[in-house]
Amino acid sequence: MKKNNKKKLGLSLNSGVYPLRIPLLHSKDEIVTNYGLFSGITAGLSEMSCFAQTASFGFSPHTSHQHKGEEIIIVLSGNLNFIYSDKLSPSKTKSISIEKGQFIYFSAEISHTLQAISKENTNLITFLWYSWLKNTTIVPTLKYYDMLDRFEHLDVKNNFYSQLLFEIPTASLKKFNCYISLLPPGASCKPCSNTYDMVIIVLEGEIETIDQKAKPYDVIFYSAGQSYNINNPGTTSARYIVFEFHSNKKILIGKIFNIFDYYFTRLSEKGRLKRKIKKILGFNQKQKKIK
Repeated sequence: MKKNNKKKLGLSLNSGVYPLRIPLLHSKDEIVTNYGLFSGITAGLSEMSCFAQTASFGFSPHTSHQHKGEEIIIVLSGNLNFIYSDKLSPSKTKSISIEKGQFIYFSAEISHTLQAISKENTNLITFLWYSWLKNTTIVPTLKYYDMLDRFEHLDVKNNFYSQLLFEIPTASLKKFNCYISLLPPGASCKPCSNTYDMVIIVLEGEIETIDQKAKPYDVIFYSAGQSYNINNPGTTSARYIVFEFHSNKKILIGKIFNIFDYYFTRLSEKGRLKRKIKKILGFNQKQKKIK
């Protein structure tokens, strides 16, 4: 697990298992500690990133703001308040208390901030993503779910079981799906590959996939078009949550446009385009002016 306070963006995000152990390490002199898990371009998305945080009581990362991407916040321990408003009534704020095992999804138009409110450190995972191709007809959306409450009613002894939590269109996605799944000891899922990106968070037990073992609360990313299988090598049932990111674009065409969008955005931000042009032309900024 890598502690990282700076966001690092790779060109292409491939399938992988990203270890995450709860509680996250947190020194006494820090109010928040960030752990970067992955970030990059996918076949269907211009950018997708995931990071974990451990926050002390009272921590709030920013004033209420919006950003270009959609977001999921999952609380793994502790408690936080999610404070939000939308374009239709920006002056009216509401709040939702999110506890262990609960998560919230919201679209880019939702102005928001959050605050850690438990005496114990709050551990959470955040996913952010966006696409250059937007569906502007989608209205601002916020959804709240309790994973553990659903899992308490799952008790399958012999077979794989999966239950849909939600299926919605979003501004960046043709379809955004979320499932909770249970895989009994010794069971496995058939090898497959998908036309969409997928994320799994292991909540209980362990699973083996893409030649690695994943334990609670490891994050698994499956890139669209890359094959994988899942099996449970342990002696207890494995329970995990699945997020599917169904893009509006074909894989190859989508990746080409996402790479272009990534570089155009980065070069355009904060004068980077001007500096890049100077570098290409061989202009040395340290060179003294000729009188």
